[in-house]
Amino acid sequence: MSETSQKMLGLCAIIVSIFLLIGGLYLPSDFIAEPLQGILTFAGVVLLIGGNVVMVVAHSGS
Repeated sequence: MSETSQKMLGLCAIIVSIFLLIGGLYLPSDFIAEPLQGILTFAGVVLLIGGNVVMVVAHSGS
């Protein structure tokens, strides 16, 4: 995978993770169930960490 596509993948993962974190942390429990809030928050954190790792790997490769 080229450096540019790695950076784009990392950036997309970070952007999606922000939306998942916002959904997990700020949506009221009347709107979505408690377990779903936890799943959204966990998925957001995992994608945020993964996106940052991909960005670091892509940056160190140059």
